[in-house]
Amino acid sequence: MALPSTPATDPTEACIAYFSSLLELSDPAIGFLRNRLAVQRFSKGTLLMPVGRVNAEIYFIHAGLLRNYSLNTDGKDITNWFALESNIIFDPHSYRNQIPNQDNTELLESSVLVSLKYEDLRDLYQLDPPARSLGQRITEMQLLYMANRVNLFRSFNSEQRYLQFLELFPEMSGRVQHQHVASFLNISRETVSRILSSKIKKK
Repeated sequence: MALPSTPATDPTEACIAYFSSLLELSDPAIGFLRNRLAVQRFSKGTLLMPVGRVNAEIYFIHAGLLRNYSLNTDGKDITNWFALESNIIFDPHSYRNQIPNQDNTELLESSVLVSLKYEDLRDLYQLDPPARSLGQRITEMQLLYMANRVNLFRSFNSEQRYLQFLELFPEMSGRVQHQHVASFLNISRETVSRILSSKIKKK
């Protein structure tokens, strides 16, 4: 996926702008990030953070779509979360403790990511101690995302979950396979197909 290198679409500057929206960064911190952030391009299907590997980087999604999933005791694929443009992804448990991942994260589309290594984030904290709040804000946002998913299960039936998913994540419509949406919402693929058929007939 090729993107023109202009101020509006420069991946590094987009990442810094995102960080700045979470926390007012000092000029030294911004300069540090410009030197340490790395732009990486990955093909669809790449396992970015596979089981058993230590998550040593956080990633800002400049373009693309990713999915985190795990396998239950029956070997069934369970989608834990999706992430698309202008989101930060990392495995908090693996990243914070530098221990192996317990889940897989794969690219559903060819993607452009901006990464920051674990050691570089620690160096940023040393350079600018208030920047520690940046990591806290990112973690809070991920926890909020997971809490919203739990609320989907507690508060809605299968059809309501799917309709709420479409309302919360309209950008994913047509970009995510039905089987992945079904496993994310803990409903069957057949249920997703039935809901979609019903919506089409009502139009």
